[in-house]
Amino acid sequence: MMHPHPDTGSNPDSDPDADPNAEEQLDAEEGSHYGNFSSKSAKKREAERLRKMGQELTLMSAEQLKKLDLHDKLLNALLDYQRFKSHGAKKRQLLLIGGILRKIDVHEVEEKLAVLNGEAASARYALHQLELWRDRLITDSQALTEYLDEYQATDRQQLRQIVQKAQRATKMGQDLESPQAKAAARVLFRFIRDSNNDSPADSGA
Repeated sequence: MMHPHPDTGSNPDSDPDADPNAEEQLDAEEGSHYGNFSSKSAKKREAERLRKMGQELTLMSAEQLKKLDLHDKLLNALLDYQRFKSHGAKKRQLLLIGGILRKIDVHEVEEKLAVLNGEAASARYALHQLELWRDRLITDSQALTEYLDEYQATDRQQLRQIVQKAQRATKMGQDLESPQAKAAARVLFRFIRDSNNDSPADSGA
């Protein structure tokens, strides 16, 4: 009795290469795999970004937070965080803050933080410039002339008197640690700060 030869071409499972859609199916599965991986990575990056934003906000004072005009729930959560004392309570509250950030549009918050950070950086630079002038006025006899040339609205007579006292108290910058030297340097710093409208707030220097 004759048995028919098996028709391998009629069964696509017997030869994967025979299925014209097999390669497309594999590509789709591979693309789906990488798509899921990419999606998970993106979500992880977003969660980390929001976590850092939340931490940055918790470091700000209540007055600074109120100036940001934040969402009420977010503002209240941040103020509660600052009232909590225990590490565990703060950790739980930080998770709550992260959850709120995920539910609101944070782009406006980011923009306001960027402006605030930029202002802070500008203030730090201006403060550093004032500190440099203070030190130069104490240690360099030529600095007073240069300062008055740059800041012509300054009360020249008063500045000369303050600089001379600071120079004597610090021995031209050789002794900056005595109480008299520190007091004289603070007086000089505050004078040049207050005579310059673009100066930052008092650093206590």
